[in-house]
Amino acid sequence: MTTTAPDIQRQATRILAEAVRPRAGRAFWGEFVPTLLLVVGTWMLGSRILFPLMANESGWWAFPWLLSCVTLAIWLARSFVIMHDAGHGALAPTGWLNGLIGHTLSLFVLTPMTHWSQLHWHHHRTSGNIEQQDGLGDIFTMTVSRYRSLPAWQRVLYRGFRHRAHFLCVIPFVMFCLFHRLPFLYFPWAAIFRKPKLREILNIALVDACYIVAGWWMWNHWAVAKPWAITYGLSAMMTFTIGVILFYTQHQFENSYYAHEAEWSFFESGVRGSMTLRLPHWTLEWALGYINFHSVHHLKPTIPLYNLPATHAALQQIGVTFSQCRLGDLMGAFRCNLWDEDRQRMVSFAEVD
Repeated sequence: MTTTAPDIQRQATRILAEAVRPRAGRAFWGEFVPTLLLVVGTWMLGSRILFPLMANESGWWAFPWLLSCVTLAIWLARSFVIMHDAGHGALAPTGWLNGLIGHTLSLFVLTPMTHWSQLHWHHHRTSGNIEQQDGLGDIFTMTVSRYRSLPAWQRVLYRGFRHRAHFLCVIPFVMFCLFHRLPFLYFPWAAIFRKPKLREILNIALVDACYIVAGWWMWNHWAVAKPWAITYGLSAMMTFTIGVILFYTQHQFENSYYAHEAEWSFFESGVRGSMTLRLPHWTLEWALGYINFHSVHHLKPTIPLYNLPATHAALQQIGVTFSQCRLGDLMGAFRCNLWDEDRQRMVSFAEVD
């Protein structure tokens, strides 16, 4: 199912190819170093200064401490986006620099980069393909016809899985603290069993070993570790929730794109099946690592994050029309639960009922 004119697609392909220009200096000094300094600096401010003031001086210091946690959560979200870019091999021109940056930042966001990146590539290869909706690296989405064919207990299970409270309160913790530690994955609606590669297992083992050592130290030095652990813990849960909201809404919206394999188009999946989030100011776009230009990223995952805004503007100039939304529209996306093949749009359970 293709709606973009072939000549526009050809022009877009040239623009996307030219946008794949990773720069080592920009990757290291422009993205990695500032982000690392912001993470460490904000964490230090909240733990060494604001938390003791809140605990020993006055409860009024709770507000600036909470503000520091929110700020740290944003920098951790940026760390995840940069790690994600490094996992695509897009951030820097060399593999060792992508690995250095990605694996360093992955420690702050509880995500073994090698293992996660393998699952994420599967998401890019299959996004919007109805036959490939298996839940690996993606948000499992059913068609209305398939949902109606399920026994009652499976429909209840799927409704619980797609509930807003589940995505906002359960999935962030389970995804980052449990699923990212499991090299073997099974999804209840798809007969899949993925055998991980050795380097994925080693990546999980090494990252988790670092956390075990850190946890052992905190257990034995809790008086010192307490402000650091609480500040990071609260910020990390905010980050994980932000990540789940962004990932969900970037593909689950009313006029999204799903097609059967025979008709599925990688280009249309990127343009129509991925959301561009319009943010009020460029500083917020920078803070989120330009992941709001998600449609461009899906058209060419190897474009560095710092080239996404200019590429998005160039594609719009030649007539590529992207699906777009604003911050106020995000929560409404959680009503999109099923793909209706007859109406060619996402629908809610209430509409199906």
